[in-house]
Amino acid sequence: AFSKAQADHSLRQKIRLMGQANFSFDPHNLIEPGQHKILLDEYQLPDLDDLISSVTHTHDQDRGVAFHCVTPVELTLALAALQGAGLHPDDRLEHVFECYEDHLALICELGVTVITQPGLIYTRGDQYLQDVGDQLHVHRLRSFMEAGIPIAASSDAPYGDTNPWLGIHAASCRKTRSGYSMGEAQAVDTNAALDLYLGNLNQ
Repeated sequence: AFSKAQADHSLRQKIRLMGQANFSFDPHNLIEPGQHKILLDEYQLPDLDDLISSVTHTHDQDRGVAFHCVTPVELTLALAALQGAGLHPDDRLEHVFECYEDHLALICELGVTVITQPGLIYTRGDQYLQDVGDQLHVHRLRSFMEAGIPIAASSDAPYGDTNPWLGIHAASCRKTRSGYSMGEAQAVDTNAALDLYLGNLNQ
């Protein structure tokens, strides 16, 4: 359906499709191959050696991996796997909700791209404040930029709002839906927030 819509120009967006390491993509090349999505769950984490092998196999196909990592434990495992397998230019870390200083230093050392969702500060920030409080390591933004880490923003739809302007506003003011501040030290100016949504889709 995507291929047909792109072929007759009724779909103007570019489509990049994620899949497993051996996923077969659109034979007409109308849909770009995306990263191998690896969803980490702290309660049932894979063996590190197996994970490194999976990442290496994906890299051998000239594809990157996209690690879904929210908790510090998940982020630690993702970074260990990338250290073991080496980095592909299309590798990325998604969410990185809780990121401590040691994580930040390693992300910077690896040079891996972070995909963040500043709009969630507005839509879910009130719950975040209840669960983890207003802490520097939660939903970083300015820290990534100041460290020179490649960073881009997404909506995380359908879990987040698709309106990019909401995300841009949240990135620059760090306000929750109820008007509370969350991590004001991580705010960036409006132009920098806009740039997060205008980057290269391959990153």
